[in-house]
Amino acid sequence: MTDPTRWTTETDDGHSEWYAEHFRTLRADGADLDGEARFVDALLPRGAHVLDAGCGQGRTGAALLARGHDVVGADADPVLIAAARVVSIFSACHDLADAPSDDTIRNALFATLPDIAELEKRLNRSLC
Repeated sequence: MTDPTRWTTETDDGHSEWYAEHFRTLRADGADLDGEARFVDALLPRGAHVLDAGCGQGRTGAALLARGHDVVGADADPVLIAAARVVSIFSACHDLADAPSDDTIRNALFATLPDIAELEKRLNRSLC
């Protein structure tokens, strides 16, 4: 078991519910919440397999899913996982910090990354 995260030690009861509702309200009000997803989408090959570790309420994963990627979300917070399921990304309520270090976990993580040299090229193009 790992040490508790700041998410659980430095927030009040009901914070997760507030956080999920905050982003639902922003979306309903027309706020652009897809900037992270657009950036990640530009770096990934089409139809990439993406592990959204710490997916929260699923806004980035849902946007990547809408762009044609295969997305799995993982988060330790069951309230946020429930919110992620509402936006149609398959999510697991599991803290990856406590995940066993076996081939299944390593393969899932590495399968999300394109070739490192290609990633560097795409990142440089995006930042320049």
